[in-house]
Amino acid sequence: MKKVLELLDERDIKYEPIGEHYRALCPFHNDTGKPNFTVFPETNSWYCFRCDVGGSPVDFIIKYDECNVREALKRASVTDPGIRVRLKTREEKNKSIEDTDFRKQVHIRISKLLHEGFKTVGNEKMFELMRLLDNRLSNESPISYDESKRMTEFFKKELQER
Repeated sequence: MKKVLELLDERDIKYEPIGEHYRALCPFHNDTGKPNFTVFPETNSWYCFRCDVGGSPVDFIIKYDECNVREALKRASVTDPGIRVRLKTREEKNKSIEDTDFRKQVHIRISKLLHEGFKTVGNEKMFELMRLLDNRLSNESPISYDESKRMTEFFKKELQER
């Protein structure tokens, strides 16, 4: 990520050191006399005390260059090849929504079974089943539809045996 001072240099905005900070005439309004634009190198941020606006290098680029976030991220990351800008595609967003909807459905099904189970078999057996479920859910991989059906059948079978 570029430093705010780098961005000022690239845009020929003159600044001067004031203690640990830097001050410049604000590029966002007609500053006359005392500079109101302050750069805080320790946090790589900026603030104009007259505009009452500030932020990160990306915020500066968006405001100064009048561009969107995607473009600002690209411009801010040029000096650091380790930063890659990759926003989700529409397909990835839709897949994420589908995954979330599926997980909600799994949660609803399991919640209904648990509610039914507490009424049917009592607390002790249900806590044992919940521990089994918790161990499975703590695994990093998502629950597949088939796995959800197997878990549902397992719970139903356990409930019927009691």
